[in-house]
Amino acid sequence: MKPLAITLLAAGLVLGNIATATAQSENVIRVHTAGDLADLCSAKRTDPTGPERINFCHGYTEAGFEMELRRERSLKKNRICLPTPAPTRTATLNEFVGWVRSMPAHASQPALDGFFEFMSQRYPCSK
Repeated sequence: MKPLAITLLAAGLVLGNIATATAQSENVIRVHTAGDLADLCSAKRTDPTGPERINFCHGYTEAGFEMELRRERSLKKNRICLPTPAPTRTATLNEFVGWVRSMPAHASQPALDGFFEFMSQRYPCSK
């Protein structure tokens, strides 16, 4: 198996396990849409499940972003280019939340599709 395929398979297994993890016995975190993801990312740390929701948001987007960067490198076609120095994850995710909430159509997109659309609009590569 090729290294990229192994990495993507491993990341998929990790995301699958995270997606079925239980924050509390009756609270299962599920992410289907960009709106779901924005809700997780905007959780307050003082809420009972706030830290778990925020950590899930950060882990989910980080894993997805790394997979996307690897895919782009393998295709030699970049659509997301972070500036130097790179913005903080928290600042970027706060912007993502605002982007999702600015238009209802954004909220209904599949979670990572919406996240990558936001990232490619916010941090496009120069042509």
